[in-house]
Amino acid sequence: MKDIEIQLNLIQLIMENKGNSLFLQKLADYAHKLMEEQDWWDDLSETQKNFVHKSAQQIDEGKVISNAVVRENIKHQILARFS
Repeated sequence: MKDIEIQLNLIQLIMENKGNSLFLQKLADYAHKLMEEQDWWDDLSETQKNFVHKSAQQIDEGKVISNAVVRENIKHQILARFS
């Protein structure tokens, strides 16, 4: 959805709820909270940041296994248990 469509939908939502002050206040509070939020990175511990950096390095080095491969391996392990 394009920005203009989102803006128009938001305006429409506000106009449809102009008599619902609780809804409008919660919407305004949520919008203000989103604008004030800090970057989630700042909330991570050094251990967590190091883990993210190490993971990114492993991706760059091609040391990854795709989700499809992992799911297939799990499927075979489960089937092997019940056969």
